[in-house]
Amino acid sequence: MKIEEKFRKKQQEALELEKQKLTTKIAELDKYPDYGQGNDDNAREVSDFESNLSVEAQLKLLLKKPTPHSRRSKTEVMANAKFAKKRSSAAGWTQCLTPKFA
Repeated sequence: MKIEEKFRKKQQEALELEKQKLTTKIAELDKYPDYGQGNDDNAREVSDFESNLSVEAQLKLLLKKPTPHSRRSKTEVMANAKFAKKRSSAAGWTQCLTPKFA
């Protein structure tokens, strides 16, 4: 196994662990807090629930972000670019943009 493959596997495992932590935290925030029956307790519950809603929304956005292993590979992108270039030249277009990689 190459060093790059080991690194990628290690990073993917770390991402999966982080995903699991985020999912657990979202489940915890989804519960309505219950501090008691007094007026002060009720006000604190509502306040905490409102702040939990925004945190929960941000965590859900983190889960939706694409990760490097879920993106298309460089060869897939280049294959699509070559196909687009061939198609555009057949259609008589003079320019075609190809992706540039660092």
